[in-house]
Amino acid sequence: MVIPFFGIKGIDWIITALNLVKLMKTFLSEIRAAVLVTLVMAVVLCGLYPLVVFGIGQALFHDKANGSLIRDAKGTILDHA
Repeated sequence: MVIPFFGIKGIDWIITALNLVKLMKTFLSEIRAAVLVTLVMAVVLCGLYPLVVFGIGQALFHDKANGSLIRDAKGTILDHA
């Protein structure tokens, strides 16, 4: 059985290729984590936070949170401000 000898350059190339595969897996896991954090923060900051602030405003300041009603002399509601 004859085993071919690649030499130092061949062995170095194989080691470099294996390191690149490892680095690429690490890079992709970092990208996946960054995308996941971005999506979670978008849902929290663009969805949940405004709903919580709106709910607190409605619960604590119901009369003022919806604006003031403009009435005429008879008490009929004309508009709101």
